[in-house]
Amino acid sequence: MRDEDLPVSSDLDALLAALGPGPEPIGAGASVGDVDATSTLHPPPAPPPAVSSAGGRSSHGSHQVATVDVCPRLYDYNYLGGWVALAEKKFRLQGSLAHLCFAYYYASRMPMAPANRPPPSWFGVKDLNTALAELGAGHHNWCTGAKEALLHYLDEYKDDPIIPYAVEEEFWATLDEIDPLPPLTSWSVTQRPIVEPLYAIGSYVLTARIDLLALGSLDFAGAGTSPVLLEDARRVRSGALVLWNIDFKGRAGMYGKNRDKLEVWRDDGEFGLDWQSLYNLHILRVHFRREGVPWPLAGDVIQRFKREPPWDVARNVIDIPREAYALAPRRARWAVLKELEIQRWKAVGLEPLPNYWSCVARYGNCDFREGCRKATREQRLSWMESNCVRGRATPPTTVVNVGRLPVLPSVL
Repeated sequence: MRDEDLPVSSDLDALLAALGPGPEPIGAGASVGDVDATSTLHPPPAPPPAVSSAGGRSSHGSHQVATVDVCPRLYDYNYLGGWVALAEKKFRLQGSLAHLCFAYYYASRMPMAPANRPPPSWFGVKDLNTALAELGAGHHNWCTGAKEALLHYLDEYKDDPIIPYAVEEEFWATLDEIDPLPPLTSWSVTQRPIVEPLYAIGSYVLTARIDLLALGSLDFAGAGTSPVLLEDARRVRSGALVLWNIDFKGRAGMYGKNRDKLEVWRDDGEFGLDWQSLYNLHILRVHFRREGVPWPLAGDVIQRFKREPPWDVARNVIDIPREAYALAPRRARWAVLKELEIQRWKAVGLEPLPNYWSCVARYGNCDFREGCRKATREQRLSWMESNCVRGRATPPTTVVNVGRLPVLPSVL
């Protein structure tokens, strides 16, 4: 379907009027910088900077941590260099535009009892129309399509009982909080040299930037019996409220004669082992316990939506395997060690090595694939300067907090 074929709803003007510009931002007048798009590690156990927009990546989130194993060079380009491809992929931009619409809608419903939390600070900065025009510059019909997706969503869930608790907000926890280590002496003599580096990085901060945290009943999305749904071990009375982490995912639909619909949900399907969910659940639960939030976090909900008409939506709870949930914090700790090693390479002028088996993935070519085809480092840099731009923050120029770590054998 062509962009110009996307329908234009007569309700859009009313929708926009209802959603913006909203209340004054929290702490109006204070200087709030952009989320550091290239930040890597946060040595002290301190909160990340305030989120100042309704879109963007987490300060030290699941995608950054996972990228060290996807491709060290991609991690270097994306997170240390802050490079962003000039050519935005259609599916990615359409999804981001729809995310904006969902974020503004739920922010407009705050505060609501019993959560009674104010709307996020970014909500009062600009209205939805302005935010869409800036993000989707040159793609008016995609912006219109994103608003149509929201209208269909609202029609499908017009009796939705959920209460927004947080929208496009970032939460944090240290490695030691999500992954408490036993005393070093509990390991065997042969194991200690291998695990000792893990003990030196416990104060590093991991972050979870969420689409929507909402209060709802335990069965509002057809919750199953996942063993980690109520990891907090609190009893929940029938009908009592719990928190859900709701992650919006744009999809193209099925192939063939059923392309008008989303794929049928399967517990062992795409999200059966979802790293982002595993990572974020641990951070959120630690943060809520630290802050004394009175409602338990029940689990993760995937809210799928079609990016183009005919519209379709589906809401499902992830059934998370117990072992995967238990191992996720230790896996994050090992990934942080690899982040530090890549930074060591950079600090002495070495270029992290690429994983050529990661150049083509589910959604097509890596943004930097053509650059990696160049013969020399200088040619790659020249390609980057012609086809990419730097991110919103200055990349780090020093290796962060790694001087006290033992020397590790190279895993690159």
